Amino acid sequence: MIQGMKFESKKYVLTWGTLFMLLLLTFAAIGLMHFNEYGYVFEKNTREIFFSKMKDQQISLADKQKLQEEVDQLQTELYHEDGTPIKTEIKKPGKYAGTKLDEYGFLGEAIDCIDCIQKRNSNMELMVSDYQGELVGYHKEKNTTIVDQKKLTAAVCCELYGVLPCLFVIFVLSNSFSIEWESHLADVVHVTRKGRERIILTKLLHGVFWSVISNFYFWGIYLAYQWFAVGMRSEDWSSPLFLVEGYQMCASGLTIFGYILRQIAAAALATIVIAVITMLLSKLTCKGIFALLAALVIFILGIIPDVMEVVLYNSIFLVDSGERYFLPRPEFYRLLKFEKLGNPISLFQIKYFAQQPRYIQLGQYQYSMVIFPLLIAVILIGICIMLLLWTKRGGKK
Repeated sequence: MIQGMKFESKKYVLTWGTLFMLLLLTFAAIGLMHFNEYGYVFEKNTREIFFSKMKDQQISLADKQKLQEEVDQLQTELYHEDGTPIKTEIKKPGKYAGTKLDEYGFLGEAIDCIDCIQKRNSNMELMVSDYQGELVGYHKEKNTTIVDQKKLTAAVCCELYGVLPCLFVIFVLSNSFSIEWESHLADVVHVTRKGRERIILTKLLHGVFWSVISNFYFWGIYLAYQWFAVGMRSEDWSSPLFLVEGYQMCASGLTIFGYILRQIAAAALATIVIAVITMLLSKLTCKGIFALLAALVIFILGIIPDVMEVVLYNSIFLVDSGERYFLPRPEFYRLLKFEKLGNPISLFQIKYFAQQPRYIQLGQYQYSMVIFPLLIAVILIGICIMLLLWTKRGGKK
């Protein structure tokens, strides 16, 4: 079986075309992260100095009043009564880091961080005291450390990154079955029934292998970029996820690293789903280019709701105007809920299920919504495998 997988890789994976596509998607990965995080990377050094001094001076939640007084003092020093900045003051060095203007913004962020932690802790106390079932499992610890929330948000919120490994496996596996028909070798390799089944299983394992490898590769680039460009360290990865913008209502004591691991696992499952669909199309069409185009159409249709949510309904670049929306926001998010329930391809973006607890009522019981796309993914993979085993060229049994 391993030898067969090696042979499959030599036939249609280890080619110059695959290398070109890998390089193209690698540049796309770096470009996507840079576009998402350049605002933080640009001022990273100044921010690191500021929050390091906050930590060295042991500034905690109890110092909120002190920080607020410093903000008020800086505001009087930096701005006239009419709100216009005093140019001679804003460029002067600050007490903690950078200029006074930088410090004014950083102190405001530190106060916002304190407010976020205090609100979270008070909510957890209320939930625990009321003993509301699973809500007791929320994050109970008292968080007292001020962190750079913009840094954490930059590291987590690369919304559409999970499409890259999916695109790679679509390109690689579109020739998985069609290559024998296009080279007129299908009758030779399928000479016996057991030989045919063995080849199909080998191709399936080969497809799953490259799905996993592609996720390791692209998410490895992701983690490396966060380490070197953003400056994420172990203490940052262990920060609670609720400090990230948009995740203030996330369940539990989930850390940022725990969330990223779940994101990688979900993206890998979505990649395997699109991989087996691509292989099935490759077998049914007997043409690599047709399988490639059909798989791309299916994948694009599967991610359209997520793309719309990221670039339109949840975009920081567009004005919040109903005229720009394809549907009103309430209607869109109502449809998005049903799409998330039944679309395993959208698992590459699992943030929908992590931002807050999401349950669905069936009879007298409540179930976590994430269970349903996971089950559908497993069922869809099983159906594709059975069709691969039971059908011959052109879909004939």
